[in-house]
Amino acid sequence: MITALALCVALQAQAVWDKPNPDPAADMIAGILRYLKAQKPAPAPQDLAHILGVVDPRVSQTQDLDLTGSLQTPALRATHKSFKAYAVRWPVLDGITAEGLLLQPTGPIREHIVAIPDAGMQPEQFAAMQSKAASGALVLIPVLIDRESKWSGNPELGKTTRQSHREFLYRMSFPLGRHLIGYEVQKVLAAVDWFATQSTTVPVSAYGIGDGAAIAAYAKALDKRITKAFGNNYPWDRSNIAEEPIDRNIWKIRQASNIAPLPAFPETKALLDIPLADPKARMRRQFQEIQDFNQKQIAKSERIRDNVWAKTTKDAIRDSLWNDVLGRIPKSAIPLNIRRKQSYETPNFTGYEMQFDVLPDVFAYGVLLVPKGIPAGEKRPVVVVQHGLHGRPQHMFLQPAGTREQEVYRNVAATLADRGYIVYVPQNPYTGMDAAFRTIVRHGNPLGLSLYSFILAQYEKMLDVLALETQADMDRLGFYGLSYGGKTALRIPALMPQFRAVVCSGDFNEWIYKLTTVNAPYSYMFTPEYEILEYGLANLTNHAEMAMLIAPRAFLVERGHRDGVGVDEWVAYEFAKVKRYYDEQGWGDRTGLALFNGPHRIDGAEAIPFLDKWLQAKR
Repeated sequence: MITALALCVALQAQAVWDKPNPDPAADMIAGILRYLKAQKPAPAPQDLAHILGVVDPRVSQTQDLDLTGSLQTPALRATHKSFKAYAVRWPVLDGITAEGLLLQPTGPIREHIVAIPDAGMQPEQFAAMQSKAASGALVLIPVLIDRESKWSGNPELGKTTRQSHREFLYRMSFPLGRHLIGYEVQKVLAAVDWFATQSTTVPVSAYGIGDGAAIAAYAKALDKRITKAFGNNYPWDRSNIAEEPIDRNIWKIRQASNIAPLPAFPETKALLDIPLADPKARMRRQFQEIQDFNQKQIAKSERIRDNVWAKTTKDAIRDSLWNDVLGRIPKSAIPLNIRRKQSYETPNFTGYEMQFDVLPDVFAYGVLLVPKGIPAGEKRPVVVVQHGLHGRPQHMFLQPAGTREQEVYRNVAATLADRGYIVYVPQNPYTGMDAAFRTIVRHGNPLGLSLYSFILAQYEKMLDVLALETQADMDRLGFYGLSYGGKTALRIPALMPQFRAVVCSGDFNEWIYKLTTVNAPYSYMFTPEYEILEYGLANLTNHAEMAMLIAPRAFLVERGHRDGVGVDEWVAYEFAKVKRYYDEQGWGDRTGLALFNGPHRIDGAEAIPFLDKWLQAKR
């Protein structure tokens, strides 16, 4: 809580803001990106297996690999005087296999090698491994998922995307606490498991090219049986991380191995041509296995969350959500440096643009609406109203009838100010469908930070700023957010207890299903919004659990029947958990589901009376 001395200093420091930023949202995003680029990589995580999603038990290996072939294309693909090449498959996880090539020396075996080609490179094209096999190395070469996009979608739903196969699988894995890279590391470790059935004394090495080099580095870091690792053609410095394929995005890891770049190896010419045996069919099988495995994890995640909630306190879950999933930035001690300008006036309220500092290079911006005629000494309740993806604070008040902004937000901030509330409308660091704000995630995730790391930091400082308003009753603080603002309405009050009543509009959903399923047309799997992915969220909280973190404070879901973010049935399914929790705790009158006959927009018919009920009355 802000101290009396700090309050006095801050009040004196408020400056008249003569020249507000022409585009505060763009400047805010640029500042956050400067802040991120100035940060140093975090130390190597202790829980590397968890961060990579190497968390599922591998299938036990037998002494024999499965040969893959037919009468027309036998498994024996080629023969050299020093080795033979076989098309093979080996089990990895329950339902996931590795497929590729085995190079088996005809003479004594002196070394075991797992060779990992680049994404899109066929195992048969890993020429350098032929010389290794000719020298006595038993070599297994798994195929990696490529970056074509043929299967990234669901034709039965009429949904196709331009996402690469790697991005498509990465997206559905990430919220589940898995990663495509982790699955491919598991394939390498399963190969090492198989080597152990042949001999435990022969040394094991890993060789990789491109994406395979990174996987070799991770596998060596996780398994001491791999004594040497080599890698070529990988950007170890990661200086242009936001421009790399997004499937390389890993939570809390900036360096590929987080230890050191791997030494290179000579890439020798092939000793013979190994013919390909329907590589598209092989890739299709490998893609489908990982997709099916992930889709099974969606249903399992509900039970995992139930177990966490049965064994863990709400405070511990809040800490984990903030620290481990969203990413906490310690609150900065830099001065607020509040800039303020009166920009709007109506018969009922005055509007002030405000900007204040949050972190080095990072500021917050918003509009404060203060009702006129507040009697001396009276304090009014405060409502924070948060816009959606394409929004600006100005879209939520004084919009002419017939405009899209008025139709979506229905001037809700002005409506609340007219009713006597002090209203603050913050600008969140997102600006529609452009790529600029999404690069916050690309630069932040490897540091263990997300978009909400900055929104939370801004809100922490915002509460200090609002506390300086002598007419603001911070004990009667509410929140009303639509769409992306609805995402904020779940996460901010779940972690910040200052909010007494919360309305989540146009967003509440069976969120994990919406993020990861390929079986619903409204799934985020088919849209450009990759920035909403939060690592491992499915194993901790869905939207119901976020609402349960808000409890016992008042919580309302607002939803239009024709809102395309989901369907009523799934919203009702998820909300039923919330209602049961509130009822069982004796707080049943503090929550509700306000359905209305409309699209994705603010309604207010039930939400505003709900805020009146819980904020107008004194505690």
